[in-house]
Amino acid sequence: MMLILRNSNPMKLSNKLLLLLIHFIFLSPLLGQVTEILSPRAQKSDFKILLEVLDAHPHLNLDYTEVDKSKLIVDIEARLDISRSKLEFYKLISPLVTNYNDGHTALYFNPMGQNNTRKELGVFPYKIFLDNNDNLYVVDHIKEGLPIVRGSKITHIQGLEITQFLDSIDQYVSYELSSFRNYKISRDFETYLYLAFGRSDSLEFKYTDFSVNESIIDNVTYKDWKKYNKVEKKKIKALKDGKGLYYFNDLGNGIGLLKIEAFVSNIEDFNSFLKKSFKYLSKHKHHTLIIDVRENMGGMPKLSAMIFQYITESYYKTMAKSTTKVSFPLREYYGGAHNERLKQYALKRFHAKNSIDIEKVFHNEYGTYFNEEAYYNEEPDKTLENRFHGDVYLLINRNCYSAASSFAATFQCYQMGKTIGEPTGGTKVFHGNPIGKKLVNADLIIRVASSKVYTACYSDGIEPITPDVLFKPSINEIVHGVDSQLNYTLMLIKKVQALKQNESK
Repeated sequence: MMLILRNSNPMKLSNKLLLLLIHFIFLSPLLGQVTEILSPRAQKSDFKILLEVLDAHPHLNLDYTEVDKSKLIVDIEARLDISRSKLEFYKLISPLVTNYNDGHTALYFNPMGQNNTRKELGVFPYKIFLDNNDNLYVVDHIKEGLPIVRGSKITHIQGLEITQFLDSIDQYVSYELSSFRNYKISRDFETYLYLAFGRSDSLEFKYTDFSVNESIIDNVTYKDWKKYNKVEKKKIKALKDGKGLYYFNDLGNGIGLLKIEAFVSNIEDFNSFLKKSFKYLSKHKHHTLIIDVRENMGGMPKLSAMIFQYITESYYKTMAKSTTKVSFPLREYYGGAHNERLKQYALKRFHAKNSIDIEKVFHNEYGTYFNEEAYYNEEPDKTLENRFHGDVYLLINRNCYSAASSFAATFQCYQMGKTIGEPTGGTKVFHGNPIGKKLVNADLIIRVASSKVYTACYSDGIEPITPDVLFKPSINEIVHGVDSQLNYTLMLIKKVQALKQNESK
């Protein structure tokens, strides 16, 4: 997610709040109370709010015209005269949102009741990986003794081929690129099973390992699921040595690793972290730095700008430009639509660098657009100590989205080093600065992008940031938890250093 925060003092924003905002893009629509019936009046009230918030979106894609949108609205409105469950209401209105082909514009169930369903029906017992070619694999299981072994390829679910299953749930996934869609489905597979097949404690799977097999897969208990998660958290904590969303590791042989899992932090804390990390690199005379953003789905672009200060002495842009639509829901989101006191507070508070001009949000006419370019300019800090002058490598993959993929775009555009991995899930041109509102009756959350954003060195069309060196881990490596991408990068660094030593002789 690209979360551009308008806060002149972002240090006061809590990490928990930012994590919650990041999590919204992956909220699970699996709830125990989705069978609750909504009256026609309740549905119409929520649908009206949905349409009002969607007005904040600045741009429809070429495959989703205003005519298409209007036809869909008319069709939905004609079907709101009968009572239906919250789940069926979600399914009815979701295509109106997902047709924007925008990962930041999405409709979610409130996640608070998800565990109620798990307690009642159990939990799907496998972790799944859906590759970019729509092949579906089992990569882990919640407990031992289950029929499908790791590495098996699932070919059918409830008699549906995997392509048919994906077609049935595609209308409920907000995304730009199919690779990012497949990542989201992998992350939240249990939810998409639920959307496709409804409430169930077991499903029929056809799969191949060394032969073709079919099994009825029963959910495991909620207790088993909790036990599995506890073990997994301990493993991750051990690997990270108790560190949080960002950390530094000395890999030895003159190589440092900067791992950024999300651009989410108190700015003062992040600044302190960078100072310590780059001081360490300088003190120990490291020749190479690896920056790893493979699990990073976005956050605050300002944090990414702080990293660039340490690896380049040149001017750069965190984004090329952005276009924002002035709308009532956007103005209301910042608290300035009705209340003059709140308006003045927002004007004072929300004007940080790498953001939008709140003055224009409040004072320009509804329906007009304004552009930002100067806000994204960054000049080198001449007083900065311990700037790194060695080789820099950036690890990326399809998980990189929004502020993380724009980080990769700037890194590549200004030739700060080599990018290694797979194309990002985020695109060079995308929609960001999402605003949100709750549809109270259906207990849904609608989030809508309010700006169109252009990354550094962008080009027309929907395309990812493609790495300089393409590396794709095998399914066998994924199943066994082998970080082959990092290993490959270390091997490449070793060769580069050997060549440099030979040239210096």
